[in-house]
Amino acid sequence: MFDPPLRNFEYVNYIAAASHLVQAIVTAVYDKDAIIPVQESYIDWEESDACTNASTAQLNEFVLTPRDEVTHELSLKWLIASFHFLSFFFETLVTIYPRVRVSYLDSVRVGANAWRFIEYSASASVMLIAIALVSGIWDSYALIGIGFLTSITMVLGGVAEQLFSDEIPKQEQRGRRQLTTLTQKEFPLTLRARYLGWVCHFAGWLSMLSAYGIILRNFYFANAQAKVNETAQAPWFVYVIVVAIFLLYNGFGAIQVVQLWTKTSPGFYVQVKQFFTQTNVKLDRGKVVNTVLNERVEMAYVVNSLVSKSLLGWLIFANVIMGDRAVCE
Repeated sequence: MFDPPLRNFEYVNYIAAASHLVQAIVTAVYDKDAIIPVQESYIDWEESDACTNASTAQLNEFVLTPRDEVTHELSLKWLIASFHFLSFFFETLVTIYPRVRVSYLDSVRVGANAWRFIEYSASASVMLIAIALVSGIWDSYALIGIGFLTSITMVLGGVAEQLFSDEIPKQEQRGRRQLTTLTQKEFPLTLRARYLGWVCHFAGWLSMLSAYGIILRNFYFANAQAKVNETAQAPWFVYVIVVAIFLLYNGFGAIQVVQLWTKTSPGFYVQVKQFFTQTNVKLDRGKVVNTVLNERVEMAYVVNSLVSKSLLGWLIFANVIMGDRAVCE
Protein backbone atom coordinates (compact mmCIF):
# COMPACT_ATOMS: atom_id res chain seq x y z
CA MET A 1 0.00 0.00 0.00
CA PHE A 2 1.24 3.48 -0.90
CA ASP A 3 2.32 5.38 2.21
CA PRO A 4 1.70 9.13 1.71
CA PRO A 5 4.32 11.57 3.03
CA LEU A 6 3.64 13.17 6.40
CA ARG A 7 1.58 16.35 6.30
CA ASN A 8 2.29 19.29 8.60
CA PHE A 9 -0.77 18.64 10.72
CA GLU A 10 0.40 15.06 11.27
CA TYR A 11 3.62 16.29 12.89
CA VAL A 12 1.47 18.36 15.25
CA ASN A 13 -0.64 15.25 15.84
CA TYR A 14 2.44 13.24 16.87
CA ILE A 15 3.54 15.97 19.29
CA ALA A 16 0.04 16.22 20.77
CA ALA A 17 -0.27 12.43 21.11
CA ALA A 18 3.06 12.17 22.91
CA SER A 19 2.15 15.04 25.21
CA HIS A 20 -1.22 13.48 26.08
CA LEU A 21 0.45 10.14 26.82
CA VAL A 22 3.02 11.70 29.15
CA GLN A 23 0.36 13.69 31.01
CA ALA A 24 -1.91 10.65 31.29
CA ILE A 25 0.88 8.52 32.75
CA VAL A 26 2.02 11.22 35.20
CA THR A 27 -1.55 11.67 36.41
CA ALA A 28 -2.30 7.95 36.64
CA VAL A 29 0.81 6.97 38.61
CA TYR A 30 0.53 9.77 41.16
CA ASP A 31 -0.27 8.25 44.55
CA LYS A 32 -2.88 10.79 45.62
CA ASP A 33 -6.40 11.30 44.35
CA ALA A 34 -9.45 13.49 44.87
CA ILE A 35 -12.59 11.39 45.28
CA ILE A 36 -15.85 13.29 44.86
CA PRO A 37 -19.05 11.86 46.38
CA VAL A 38 -21.89 12.06 43.86
CA GLN A 39 -25.38 12.26 45.25
CA GLU A 40 -28.90 11.70 43.98
CA SER A 41 -31.97 13.59 45.16
CA TYR A 42 -35.40 12.11 45.72
CA ILE A 43 -38.70 12.84 47.45
CA ASP A 44 -39.63 10.88 50.56
CA TRP A 45 -43.40 10.29 50.68
CA GLU A 46 -44.31 9.91 54.34
CA GLU A 47 -47.85 9.22 55.48
CA SER A 48 -48.67 12.07 57.85
CA ASP A 49 -51.11 14.93 58.21
CA ALA A 50 -48.58 17.43 59.56
CA CYS A 51 -45.46 18.98 58.03
CA THR A 52 -42.06 18.56 59.66
CA ASN A 53 -39.11 20.99 59.64
CA ALA A 54 -37.52 19.26 56.66
CA SER A 55 -40.67 18.74 54.59
CA THR A 56 -41.70 21.06 51.78
CA ALA A 57 -45.35 20.21 51.16
CA GLN A 58 -48.32 18.23 52.40
CA LEU A 59 -50.40 16.42 49.76
CA ASN A 60 -53.54 14.61 50.84
CA GLU A 61 -52.34 12.15 53.49
CA PHE A 62 -48.65 12.46 52.50
CA VAL A 63 -45.86 14.80 53.59
CA LEU A 64 -43.21 15.42 50.94
CA THR A 65 -39.63 15.67 52.19
CA PRO A 66 -36.63 16.13 49.87
CA ARG A 67 -33.69 13.80 50.55
CA ASP A 68 -30.13 13.44 49.25
CA GLU A 69 -28.17 10.20 49.15
CA VAL A 70 -24.57 9.59 48.09
CA THR A 71 -24.82 6.76 45.55
CA HIS A 72 -21.33 6.62 44.05
CA GLU A 73 -17.98 8.39 43.79
CA LEU A 74 -15.91 9.83 40.96
CA SER A 75 -12.13 10.12 40.83
CA LEU A 76 -10.78 13.39 39.47
CA LYS A 77 -7.41 11.75 38.87
CA TRP A 78 -8.86 9.11 36.60
CA LEU A 79 -11.13 11.57 34.84
CA ILE A 80 -8.06 13.60 33.88
CA ALA A 81 -6.08 10.52 32.90
CA SER A 82 -8.99 9.20 30.81
CA PHE A 83 -9.42 12.27 28.60
CA HIS A 84 -5.66 12.35 27.99
CA PHE A 85 -5.64 8.62 27.16
CA LEU A 86 -8.59 9.08 24.79
CA SER A 87 -6.78 11.83 22.89
CA PHE A 88 -3.58 9.78 22.76
CA PHE A 89 -5.44 6.70 21.49
CA PHE A 90 -7.27 8.44 18.65
CA GLU A 91 -4.37 10.68 17.61
CA THR A 92 -2.09 7.63 17.50
CA LEU A 93 -4.67 5.44 15.77
CA VAL A 94 -5.03 7.80 12.79
CA THR A 95 -1.29 8.22 12.30
CA ILE A 96 0.18 4.77 13.02
CA TYR A 97 -2.06 2.22 11.27
CA PRO A 98 -1.71 2.55 7.45
CA ARG A 99 -5.32 1.81 6.49
CA VAL A 100 -6.72 4.10 9.16
CA ARG A 101 -4.18 6.80 8.24
CA VAL A 102 -5.22 6.75 4.58
CA SER A 103 -8.86 7.11 5.64
CA TYR A 104 -7.87 9.91 8.03
CA LEU A 105 -5.92 11.82 5.37
CA ASP A 106 -8.80 11.52 2.92
CA SER A 107 -11.29 12.80 5.48
CA VAL A 108 -9.06 15.75 6.41
CA ARG A 109 -8.54 16.57 2.73
CA VAL A 110 -12.27 16.97 2.16
CA GLY A 111 -12.84 18.61 5.56
CA ALA A 112 -14.92 15.87 7.17
CA ASN A 113 -12.86 14.17 9.89
CA ALA A 114 -15.29 11.91 11.75
CA TRP A 115 -12.46 10.47 13.89
CA ARG A 116 -12.04 13.83 15.63
CA PHE A 117 -15.65 14.16 16.68
CA ILE A 118 -15.88 10.54 17.81
CA GLU A 119 -13.03 11.26 20.23
CA TYR A 120 -14.45 14.63 21.29
CA SER A 121 -17.87 13.12 22.03
CA ALA A 122 -16.18 11.11 24.80
CA SER A 123 -13.22 13.23 25.95
CA ALA A 124 -15.06 16.58 25.97
CA SER A 125 -17.88 15.06 28.02
CA VAL A 126 -15.37 13.76 30.58
CA MET A 127 -13.71 17.18 30.72
CA LEU A 128 -16.95 19.03 31.39
CA ILE A 129 -17.91 16.55 34.10
CA ALA A 130 -14.53 17.21 35.75
CA ILE A 131 -15.12 20.97 35.56
CA ALA A 132 -18.60 20.53 37.02
CA LEU A 133 -17.23 18.52 39.94
CA VAL A 134 -14.55 21.09 40.72
CA SER A 135 -17.06 23.94 40.52
CA GLY A 136 -19.31 22.21 43.06
CA ILE A 137 -21.88 20.29 41.02
CA TRP A 138 -22.08 16.90 42.73
CA ASP A 139 -25.62 16.02 41.72
CA SER A 140 -25.79 12.87 39.59
CA TYR A 141 -28.64 14.07 37.38
CA ALA A 142 -26.90 17.37 36.55
CA LEU A 143 -23.66 15.55 35.72
CA ILE A 144 -25.49 13.12 33.43
CA GLY A 145 -27.18 16.03 31.66
CA ILE A 146 -23.89 17.90 31.21
CA GLY A 147 -22.18 14.81 29.84
CA PHE A 148 -24.87 13.96 27.31
CA LEU A 149 -25.38 17.57 26.19
CA THR A 150 -21.65 17.82 25.52
CA SER A 151 -21.65 14.56 23.59
CA ILE A 152 -24.63 15.71 21.52
CA THR A 153 -22.77 18.93 20.76
CA MET A 154 -19.87 17.00 19.29
CA VAL A 155 -22.19 14.80 17.24
CA LEU A 156 -23.86 17.89 15.81
CA GLY A 157 -20.47 19.39 15.02
CA GLY A 158 -19.45 16.20 13.25
CA VAL A 159 -22.66 16.12 11.21
CA ALA A 160 -22.21 19.78 10.24
CA GLU A 161 -18.69 19.05 9.01
CA GLN A 162 -19.90 16.04 7.00
CA LEU A 163 -22.58 18.16 5.34
CA PHE A 164 -19.87 20.67 4.34
CA SER A 165 -17.59 17.95 2.97
CA ASP A 166 -15.83 18.77 -0.30
CA GLU A 167 -16.79 15.28 -1.43
CA ILE A 168 -20.43 16.38 -1.98
CA PRO A 169 -19.73 18.98 -4.72
CA LYS A 170 -17.15 16.63 -6.21
CA GLN A 171 -19.80 13.93 -6.58
CA GLU A 172 -22.42 16.41 -7.75
CA GLN A 173 -20.37 17.60 -10.72
CA ARG A 174 -19.20 14.12 -11.74
CA GLY A 175 -19.65 13.64 -15.48
CA ARG A 176 -20.06 17.38 -16.06
CA ARG A 177 -17.66 20.21 -16.67
CA GLN A 178 -15.31 20.76 -13.75
CA LEU A 179 -15.94 24.02 -11.88
CA THR A 180 -13.77 25.57 -9.18
CA THR A 181 -16.45 27.64 -7.44
CA LEU A 182 -19.92 26.79 -6.19
CA THR A 183 -22.96 28.31 -7.88
CA GLN A 184 -26.60 28.00 -7.03
CA LYS A 185 -27.45 26.62 -10.47
CA GLU A 186 -24.70 24.02 -10.73
CA PHE A 187 -24.60 22.83 -7.10
CA PRO A 188 -28.14 22.83 -5.64
CA LEU A 189 -27.56 19.61 -3.63
CA THR A 190 -24.32 20.91 -2.12
CA LEU A 191 -25.88 24.19 -1.04
CA ARG A 192 -28.92 22.46 0.43
CA ALA A 193 -26.63 20.15 2.39
CA ARG A 194 -24.67 23.12 3.68
CA TYR A 195 -27.88 24.82 4.72
CA LEU A 196 -28.58 21.80 6.95
CA GLY A 197 -24.94 21.96 8.06
CA TRP A 198 -25.49 25.47 9.41
CA VAL A 199 -28.63 24.27 11.23
CA CYS A 200 -26.60 21.50 12.92
CA HIS A 201 -23.80 23.92 13.75
CA PHE A 202 -26.07 26.43 15.51
CA ALA A 203 -27.94 23.60 17.25
CA GLY A 204 -24.53 22.52 18.58
CA TRP A 205 -24.00 25.97 20.07
CA LEU A 206 -27.36 25.66 21.82
CA SER A 207 -26.54 22.29 23.40
CA MET A 208 -23.01 23.40 24.34
CA LEU A 209 -24.15 26.63 25.98
CA SER A 210 -26.86 24.66 27.78
CA ALA A 211 -24.28 22.25 29.20
CA TYR A 212 -21.89 24.99 30.25
CA GLY A 213 -24.78 27.18 31.36
CA ILE A 214 -25.49 24.70 34.14
CA ILE A 215 -21.90 25.09 35.35
CA LEU A 216 -21.89 28.90 35.03
CA ARG A 217 -25.22 29.25 36.82
CA ASN A 218 -24.09 27.03 39.70
CA PHE A 219 -20.76 28.88 39.93
CA TYR A 220 -22.44 32.30 39.94
CA PHE A 221 -25.06 31.26 42.49
CA ALA A 222 -22.48 29.72 44.84
CA ASN A 223 -20.36 32.87 44.84
CA ALA A 224 -23.40 35.11 45.23
CA GLN A 225 -24.48 33.11 48.28
CA ALA A 226 -20.96 33.39 49.67
CA LYS A 227 -21.28 37.17 49.52
CA VAL A 228 -24.66 37.10 51.23
CA ASN A 229 -23.41 34.77 53.96
CA GLU A 230 -20.07 36.63 54.19
CA THR A 231 -18.09 33.44 53.65
CA ALA A 232 -15.14 32.69 51.39
CA GLN A 233 -15.73 32.46 47.65
CA ALA A 234 -14.24 29.86 45.33
CA PRO A 235 -10.41 30.01 45.07
CA TRP A 236 -8.68 31.54 42.06
CA PHE A 237 -7.99 28.28 40.24
CA VAL A 238 -11.70 27.45 40.08
CA TYR A 239 -12.32 30.81 38.39
CA VAL A 240 -9.56 30.02 35.89
CA ILE A 241 -10.94 26.54 35.20
CA VAL A 242 -14.52 27.71 34.70
CA VAL A 243 -13.74 30.84 32.65
CA ALA A 244 -10.63 29.80 30.70
CA ILE A 245 -11.96 26.40 29.64
CA PHE A 246 -15.26 28.05 28.68
CA LEU A 247 -13.34 30.34 26.32
CA LEU A 248 -11.26 27.46 24.94
CA TYR A 249 -14.39 25.37 24.42
CA ASN A 250 -15.91 28.23 22.46
CA GLY A 251 -12.69 28.17 20.46
CA PHE A 252 -13.72 24.81 18.96
CA GLY A 253 -16.97 26.33 17.79
CA ALA A 254 -15.15 29.39 16.46
CA ILE A 255 -12.81 27.16 14.44
CA GLN A 256 -15.79 25.49 12.81
CA VAL A 257 -17.46 28.85 12.17
CA VAL A 258 -14.38 29.95 10.22
CA GLN A 259 -14.28 26.65 8.32
CA LEU A 260 -17.95 26.66 7.36
CA TRP A 261 -18.14 30.41 6.71
CA THR A 262 -15.14 30.26 4.38
CA LYS A 263 -16.80 27.47 2.42
CA THR A 264 -20.34 28.90 2.22
CA SER A 265 -21.47 31.93 4.21
CA PRO A 266 -24.88 31.64 5.91
CA GLY A 267 -25.66 35.07 4.43
CA PHE A 268 -26.22 33.32 1.12
CA TYR A 269 -29.40 31.72 2.42
CA VAL A 270 -30.69 35.05 3.67
CA GLN A 271 -29.99 36.91 0.43
CA VAL A 272 -31.57 34.27 -1.84
CA LYS A 273 -35.07 33.93 -0.41
CA GLN A 274 -36.36 31.53 -3.05
CA PHE A 275 -33.36 29.24 -2.82
CA PHE A 276 -35.07 25.97 -3.67
CA THR A 277 -36.84 27.26 -6.80
CA GLN A 278 -34.67 30.06 -8.15
CA THR A 279 -32.15 28.11 -10.22
CA ASN A 280 -31.38 30.65 -12.90
CA VAL A 281 -29.18 32.90 -10.75
CA LYS A 282 -25.44 32.25 -10.68
CA LEU A 283 -23.81 33.22 -7.40
CA ASP A 284 -20.36 32.07 -6.32
CA ARG A 285 -20.61 30.52 -2.87
CA GLY A 286 -17.14 29.23 -2.09
CA LYS A 287 -14.71 26.83 -3.69
CA VAL A 288 -15.29 23.24 -4.65
CA VAL A 289 -11.92 22.17 -3.21
CA ASN A 290 -10.66 23.57 0.12
CA THR A 291 -7.72 21.30 0.95
CA VAL A 292 -5.44 23.96 2.44
CA LEU A 293 -8.24 25.34 4.61
CA ASN A 294 -9.24 21.87 5.80
CA GLU A 295 -5.69 20.95 6.80
CA ARG A 296 -5.25 24.21 8.72
CA VAL A 297 -8.56 23.59 10.48
CA GLU A 298 -7.37 20.12 11.50
CA MET A 299 -4.17 21.59 12.93
CA ALA A 300 -6.14 24.25 14.82
CA TYR A 301 -8.39 21.59 16.37
CA VAL A 302 -5.41 19.50 17.50
CA VAL A 303 -3.65 22.50 19.06
CA ASN A 304 -6.77 23.78 20.82
CA SER A 305 -7.53 20.30 22.13
CA LEU A 306 -4.01 19.93 23.52
CA VAL A 307 -4.05 23.37 25.16
CA SER A 308 -7.50 23.00 26.74
CA LYS A 309 -6.89 19.46 28.05
CA SER A 310 -3.43 20.34 29.37
CA LEU A 311 -4.64 23.50 31.09
CA LEU A 312 -7.60 21.77 32.71
CA GLY A 313 -5.59 18.71 33.70
CA TRP A 314 -2.74 20.58 35.35
CA LEU A 315 -4.98 23.10 37.12
CA ILE A 316 -6.96 20.28 38.74
CA PHE A 317 -3.88 18.14 39.33
CA ALA A 318 -1.81 20.90 40.98
CA ASN A 319 -4.56 22.55 43.03
CA VAL A 320 -6.95 19.72 43.91
CA ILE A 321 -5.26 16.33 43.62
CA MET A 322 -1.89 17.47 45.02
CA GLY A 323 -3.53 19.65 47.65
CA ASP A 324 -4.07 18.74 51.28
CA ARG A 325 -7.40 16.92 51.57
CA ALA A 326 -9.35 15.34 54.38
CA VAL A 327 -12.77 13.72 54.38
CA CYS A 328 -15.19 15.45 56.75
CA GLU A 329 -17.25 12.99 58.77
